[in-house]
Order: sequence, then C-alpha cells, then structure tokens
Amino acid sequence: MSSQEGAVPPLLSRSMNAVIVAQFFSAFGDNALLFATLALIKSLLYPEWSQPVLQMGFVAAYIVLAPFVGKVADSFAKERVMMFANALKLLGVLSICVGAIHSLAMRWSAPGRRHTRRPNTAFLAK
Repeated sequence: MSSQEGAVPPLLSRSMNAVIVAQFFSAFGDNALLFATLALIKSLLYPEWSQPVLQMGFVAAYIVLAPFVGKVADSFAKERVMMFANALKLLGVLSICVGAIHSLAMRWSAPGRRHTRRPNTAFLAK
C-alpha cells in the first residue's frame, strides 16, 4: 500500500493560500475605509460625537446584516456575491471622494463589507 493513498491534502495548498490572501486584503480594505473616513471626518472638523457614532454604525452593520447576508450569499455563486459586494464597497468609497455625507457613504458600503465575509469563509470549506 503506498503512502499516498488516502493522504490528506496539505492545509496550505495553493487554493488555501489564495483564500487567506483574499481574506486579508478584504479585511484590510474594510479597515482602510473606516480609518480613512474617520481621518476625513476629523480633518473636516465634524463634531466629536460623530466619530464614535460612525464606528458603532460600522460594527453594527456586521451584526445586523449577518442573518440576511448569509442567506443571500448562500443562494448565489460565491464569485458573483464577491463582485457585487466589492462593487458596493467601491460605491461607498467613490461617494466619499465626491463629497457625499460620510455616514451615508459608509451605510452604502456596509452590505458590501458584510457580504465579503460570508463567501470568503465559504471558500474555506471547499
């Protein structure tokens, strides 16, 4: 009997490394969006209470949207969900760049930030 029969594939295969890198950059982008928005709010001399409210809204989006996003992400192809989610994040970033209300722009990108979490963890299962 050869040692290759029934062998478990290595944990850090090429596809697993791709998922880890994609997860890293997705989380990095989410945090960069938050920190850039907080810095912009501070530079534009918004009231002091606006920064904690924006941070709470950023985190609350993950909690409130989780049950709904999971169902949507499971019913469509993961690649399509990721493209749609990244498009929503891009819409939020572009709206901040053109001067939209920052909290509104963060709300637009919130479903995109939440949608990218579910497919990334679904890829881990594959």
